[in-house]
Amino acid sequence: MTVLDVFSKTTMVVSALNLFVSIPIYIFVIVTIAVNKKKYPFNSPFFTIFIALGIIDIACFVDYLGAKTPFWGFFPSLFQPYEAPSMLAKVNNFFIWFTGFAQYYLIILIAANRYIALCWPLKYHRIFVEPYTMSMICVCIAVPFCYCIPILCTDLTYSTFNLTLQGETFKFAAGPQFKNPYYSTMYYNVWQAETGLLMISSAIMYALMIFTLYKHRKDRKNDGHKTEMKLFYAGLCLFATCILYVAYFFARVYLLKAYATDPNVIMYRELSRCSLFILADMFSLNNHFVILYLSPDLRKQCIALLKGPNGTSTVNTLVVSGSSKRASMDVRRMSHRMT
Repeated sequence: MTVLDVFSKTTMVVSALNLFVSIPIYIFVIVTIAVNKKKYPFNSPFFTIFIALGIIDIACFVDYLGAKTPFWGFFPSLFQPYEAPSMLAKVNNFFIWFTGFAQYYLIILIAANRYIALCWPLKYHRIFVEPYTMSMICVCIAVPFCYCIPILCTDLTYSTFNLTLQGETFKFAAGPQFKNPYYSTMYYNVWQAETGLLMISSAIMYALMIFTLYKHRKDRKNDGHKTEMKLFYAGLCLFATCILYVAYFFARVYLLKAYATDPNVIMYRELSRCSLFILADMFSLNNHFVILYLSPDLRKQCIALLKGPNGTSTVNTLVVSGSSKRASMDVRRMSHRMT
C-alpha cells in the first residue's frame, strides 16, 4: 500500500465519520436552537447567525463530495465524458465557491455581532434586531451568490490522469476544473482578497473585544455578561480555526509552487489534495462542538429534546423565564459603567 493509498483511505474514513456522526449532530444542534428560538439565550441574534452559518457549513461538506468522489476512484457515469464540458461540474464548482465565500462573510458577521455586543452594548439591540439581522444574513449570502454566477457561464470539466508509484499505475480523476485558466486565477484572487478582509477585520474586532473585556473584567460576575462572554469565546474559536485553515492553504500553495519542477510534483499535488479535503471538513464541521462545549443551556435543551415531550426536562426554569430580564438589566449596568 502506497502513501497515496493511505491518504486516500484516510479522507474516506474522515468523510464517512463526518457524514454519519458530525453532520447529524450539527443538524440536531441547529434544530434545537430553532425550536427554542423564543427562549433566552437562543433568542440572541448570535444564534440566528449561527443557524445560517451551520446550514452553509453543511452545504460546504456536501459540495466537496462532488470533488472527492472522482478522486476516490469512483467513476460513475454522471462525471463522464471526461475532458468535456459538464453541467454537473459547473453546478458543483459554483456551489463550492459560493458556499466558501458565504462562510467567510458569516464569520465576519459573527465577529461584528460579538464586537457590538461587548464594545457597544447600548447600541446592540438597536442594530441587531431581528429584521436587520436577517437582512445582514441575506446580504452575506446574496453577494457571493451574485459574483459566482459567471462560473455558470464558462466551461468546466472532470478529467482523468495516471500516476505511477513504485512501479504500479493508478488512475485518478480530478475536478471540477475550469477549462479557461483565466477564471481559476480570477476566483483565486477574489479568495485572497476575501481572506485578507476576513483576517484584518476580524482581528481588529477581536483585539478590541479582548481589550474591552480586560478593561471591564469586574463585570464578568454578571449573568448577562457571562452569557455574552461564552458567545464571544465561541466566535473567537471560530476565528482561530479560520486562521489555521487559511495558514494551511497558503502554505499548501507555496509548497506546490516550490516543488513545481520536482519529478514527483503530481504525487505531491494529490497528497496535498487529500490533506485539503480533510482540513476543509474539519474547518466546516467544528462549530457545533464548540458551541455545545461552551453553552450549558444548549446542552440542556438538546437533552430535553432527545427525551421528547413526555420526558423529564432538565432545563433550568430560570433560563426560560427570569434570566432574560436579569441579563438585560446586567447589560444596562455594564453599559453605564463603560460610559
